[in-house]
Amino acid sequence: MPHFFGDAGSTTTPQQAAHRPVLTALVTAVLAVGGGPATAQNAFRFQQVAITGQTAPGVTGEEEYARFGGLVLNQRGDVAFAAALQTGDGPNAVVVNSENGSAIFGPAPDNGFALGLLAREDQPAPGVSDAAEFDRLGEIVLNDVGQAAFEARLRRGPGGGFVGTPNDDAVFGPAITGSGFIQVARENEPAPGVSDGAEFDDFNLRGLTTAGVVAFAAELRRGDPPGAGPVGETNNDAIFGQTGGSSAPTLLAREDALAPGTGDAAEFDMFVSRSPAFNATGGVAFAAFLRTGDGPVVSDSEDAALFASAGGPQGLQLVAREGQQPVGIGDGAVYNDFGVPVINSSADVAFVASLRTDGSLFDENGFNDRALFGPVDGAGSDLGLLARAGDPAPGVSDGAVFSVFNPKLNDAGQVAFEATLRTGRGFGATVVDGSNAQALFGPTGDADSPFALIAREGEVAPGVSDGAVFDGFSTSALNAEGDLAFLALLRAGADPGAFGTGLGLFAYVDGELDLILRNGDSFGVLSPDINGIETRVIERIQYSPTSLTNNFNGSGTLLVLLEFTDGTEGVFTVDLTRIPEPSALSVALVALVACCGSKGQPRP
Repeated sequence: MPHFFGDAGSTTTPQQAAHRPVLTALVTAVLAVGGGPATAQNAFRFQQVAITGQTAPGVTGEEEYARFGGLVLNQRGDVAFAAALQTGDGPNAVVVNSENGSAIFGPAPDNGFALGLLAREDQPAPGVSDAAEFDRLGEIVLNDVGQAAFEARLRRGPGGGFVGTPNDDAVFGPAITGSGFIQVARENEPAPGVSDGAEFDDFNLRGLTTAGVVAFAAELRRGDPPGAGPVGETNNDAIFGQTGGSSAPTLLAREDALAPGTGDAAEFDMFVSRSPAFNATGGVAFAAFLRTGDGPVVSDSEDAALFASAGGPQGLQLVAREGQQPVGIGDGAVYNDFGVPVINSSADVAFVASLRTDGSLFDENGFNDRALFGPVDGAGSDLGLLARAGDPAPGVSDGAVFSVFNPKLNDAGQVAFEATLRTGRGFGATVVDGSNAQALFGPTGDADSPFALIAREGEVAPGVSDGAVFDGFSTSALNAEGDLAFLALLRAGADPGAFGTGLGLFAYVDGELDLILRNGDSFGVLSPDINGIETRVIERIQYSPTSLTNNFNGSGTLLVLLEFTDGTEGVFTVDLTRIPEPSALSVALVALVACCGSKGQPRP
């Protein structure tokens, strides 16, 4: 089942709330360094998108933002997020409760794609036949032209029909003409493209193409039409998305259906993780297990495979199958199993595979039994071996070798990855343990040496003044320019006087690794309480790239959620263009004051 945001809204009353005037525009803030455990060496431009206490756009009762989640950033800089609301304090304030307390905000097509209200609990759901209304709002996706799609749980609306567990989950996407949303799919309704009358039972939203077609994985169940066939564990998972010029989701793959390109009429048996990867044009990639179809027996030694499609009329193709010898492997090893792949706009794929063989050069103890594969020379190039467990890790001084990979792939065909390292076997190799085993590697653009060490656990973090070292890497993302952003845990270093701990946000841009933010930093925000600049202290940084959005676009913009020690939080974009001159801070602060006007008097 999907995650739905906001189990209940805040019920702050007007009497409890301080005066919070409406903010009329997005404003620019700059990190106010000092007063925290570290001082950043470079300032970056921060744009405040939304903050606790600010009146939310598009609401009718002066409701305010309380909390945020589900942040999404697209390539052109549009932002979407879910928010829990709280009661405002204006004369037209409407009480916020558990029935209407969360909403989705994002680019509004009917308002020039400015930030606006997209959907809210208690609103009628568009396109439904039974007057159902939104009950909980789930995952959000944005395409690169500013359209949105989301999953929602429904409830019975005024005068409507029954809504319950069998039919309360639905997917909504952009209207084909005009603005607004339409229902794309709903539990208890027929699934397109099936021949046995199966209907939808559950969804996993996976993407939205630039043509506005929603992509998702779905669980199916037996339908009601006369002659409907049985649906069970052998044929109840399916993948839906764009095919060619289709304007609505179509069936791409289903358990029990013929798997293309196998040569032995094998059928899909199970999709790995129910999380297929989609690109902006409808291309898809996924790993699957196979079973015997109408042809020869499919044995356990050949029942794993990986498939991909560019989204055009050519359809799905077999990329790799268990038992095949991978390109670039010369010791007799063959594919054994496949991890979840990633795909870019050129339909290149990158993935990790486990290996097996009886060859004499293969290490049966697992030292070199997995490898990373992807495009070997940029976008559109051939699939090949990029790195293998047991290979020396570049940039390390202790002889460490690769063990485990977690890849990222951008539209330029570049690959970066988080890696777990292990002790090497060469002369002079030193022990790799839990204090220095995690590392990040990024692309170099050099075919002879394609990866460089970006950061490693146990190394002193850049930009800190307290000797803190990396203690592991939480999340990371690779943008279209080959830059990396990541959230890292920090711990006290070994140097005398080192005491730093916490969490830091870092970026590797143009060959330089910089600290952007750290919990404990002082940070200037435009406060709706005073309609002016107020310094707050960062308690927690949330940077949450996912398989649906990396929240780091090709223009060098990051999207982050900051939680402050006073209990408030805000959504901010970060422009990774550096501001080296000290005077830039004062100029930006003056600009903020000019934007805001005097206390309590917002400027039009």
